[in-house]
Amino acid sequence: MTIDWNDTDKCSKFRVALEAVYFDYDELDRFVTEKLGENLANISEKTKMSTVTFKLLYRWAKPDERKLAQLFAAFRAENPDHPVIKALEQQIFPTPESDQKVVRQGDQRAASSSLTASQRHRYQQRYDTLQSEFTLRFEKLSYLSKGLAIEVNPAIKFQLQKQVEEEEKQLEMLETELVEVEKFLQSG
Repeated sequence: MTIDWNDTDKCSKFRVALEAVYFDYDELDRFVTEKLGENLANISEKTKMSTVTFKLLYRWAKPDERKLAQLFAAFRAENPDHPVIKALEQQIFPTPESDQKVVRQGDQRAASSSLTASQRHRYQQRYDTLQSEFTLRFEKLSYLSKGLAIEVNPAIKFQLQKQVEEEEKQLEMLETELVEVEKFLQSG
């Protein structure tokens, strides 16, 4: 399936997922070297990970669609069962049923009325708040998943698994609400 990388929302979600999985410069450097044959130092200096992933995605990969496709494929292949990657795939490749449900909900709301300036402002604030919470929970899920992968104590491993499951549910609910608020903003 081809991804429309001109959709800035998809690129943004991909960047956030990169940060969540490779939250350390050296880990991202290892990935870029081993999987892409590139030196991360030639792409970005060692700085905040949000800046590093931004430069990797938007400065190095996005101008050349082959590099972008290679980066995405390597990212998915590196750890296909990682919850962050699965969540990203659900966001980039939504199921037809979820698309139809969101469209129906958006159509019902759009038909009722258009938004006033103050309503639009409140919805935008809600969207920004939800997006911030989503990003934080995405990062938390990444940390929990890494902890789960290395934990050997069965009791702690069980507890981490339950926390991972809860975060995945919370992310799914946040994604649904984000889509609804976004549709409302677009319709008004």
